[in-house]
Amino acid sequence: MNDMYPELEDYIFNYCSSFWTPEEGKAWKTYNVQVNAGSSESVRNRAVEMGWISQDPAVLALLADGYPAFRSNVARRIWTEHRDELELNYCSSCRKIARTPLAKQCRFCGHDWH
Repeated sequence: MNDMYPELEDYIFNYCSSFWTPEEGKAWKTYNVQVNAGSSESVRNRAVEMGWISQDPAVLALLADGYPAFRSNVARRIWTEHRDELELNYCSSCRKIARTPLAKQCRFCGHDWH
């Protein structure tokens, strides 16, 4: 299957982080810390001091279009560059992606391979 679809995109982003670039990892961490810091300026400043929020323009550019675009771009880059290296858990019946790497039942067609 060569087409990217939302569930495959989610799977790749969630379970193929070993293929992330260092900048993508920093962008993910920056986003999560900013979300958890909320509007607290003191928490945000401390996170910047600790290096938990990156000030690197390349990292910030990855987040410039928002988190959904970041997730999509990372998954699509991994798919494009590492498609043959990915260990993906496809349904043996419909060939769509399973929910997790350990799943044994297809969320699309219901096929069970326990």
